[in-house]
Amino acid sequence: MSFSATTSSMSSDIFHKLPPELHFTIVGNLRSLEDVSSFTSASPIARRYFHANQRTSFLRPYIVQIHENFGDGALVPRALTLLELRKVRAQTRGLTSLQIQQRLKCYLDDKTLHDDEALLASEPKHEWKKDLGCIIALTKKVLPGVASILESYRNEVKRRFSRIPWLAEKAPEIPSADRRILVDEFLRHDIYCYLFYNGDESLFVEKLHSSRKYRSCLPQHLALILRSSPVLISILELIKHRHREILDHVETVLNRHLAFCQTTSKRNERNQVQDTMRQGGPSTVISRRLKECRLETSYKHDKKAYIDYMCYQGYPVLQYLEQLELPHLKDYVIETFFKITTKKRQEKAGWRVTTRYPGGIAES
Repeated sequence: MSFSATTSSMSSDIFHKLPPELHFTIVGNLRSLEDVSSFTSASPIARRYFHANQRTSFLRPYIVQIHENFGDGALVPRALTLLELRKVRAQTRGLTSLQIQQRLKCYLDDKTLHDDEALLASEPKHEWKKDLGCIIALTKKVLPGVASILESYRNEVKRRFSRIPWLAEKAPEIPSADRRILVDEFLRHDIYCYLFYNGDESLFVEKLHSSRKYRSCLPQHLALILRSSPVLISILELIKHRHREILDHVETVLNRHLAFCQTTSKRNERNQVQDTMRQGGPSTVISRRLKECRLETSYKHDKKAYIDYMCYQGYPVLQYLEQLELPHLKDYVIETFFKITTKKRQEKAGWRVTTRYPGGIAES
């Protein structure tokens, strides 16, 4: 930057013009990471001041929170790499699988994704603790998912304990060592989703998926053996359970609607399709009704195909669905269920089908 540009920047920086005693008051009243980020972005002088005087004391609670939630600060580099992968996948939305592979190639050699020794070697640098952007990203984009999966684990353990009389009253807390295992498996699963899947298409060769490097990221290797609980649960089970709850909820709502409309019985799909075509109406109404029929008359293998597909779309998709209002949730589930369960039939008929998730879900 030229001297004139620097001078111009300083002259327009209000913080620079304030008396030094007010600096402490202003910085002391910043209440959130977003406040700090906005403040330091608007004022280069404030940014230097913040890093020189207030960084350690202000950021310490957030750093401690990250350590406590992760169970081990050594996992942070892996979480940051996951955030990079999510960002790349958001940027490559709409590209072909081959084009996405080209963008992801460089991550195949990132040892922090699968090698614990490399992960431990990268953590002592503590670079992330000095980076406000990293701390904001971890706090806003990773910690909510971590808290959510830990809560899923607690609920599942309680549910299984309730079947055993002498364990029914126990509500197990998760020790730090077990918390680390849970979070590590959660990060590995999400990394696997973003690195190796595009919709229902596999990225890279199957041999690479099961190679020694990535074997620890494969779903069948993510069973949680924890000291605090005799219950054996996998991250994939927890995620499947939540997607199944969403699907069951939408199906229940549809069945209630059928009962309200005084449908005499749950007829098979062929009969329902024939009824819909006979009734006629706008093409959008007919299309919607046919897609609802697909879910209402589905079999176990249809639901399994849908849930398996959803489990590999990345954890943010699950969080997104759980936050949707019912009308939008119904639209998403009905549309996606129809695409997944009829994909082979449509391709056989010569129709182009995409099963990639719609925009606005992946993290940017």
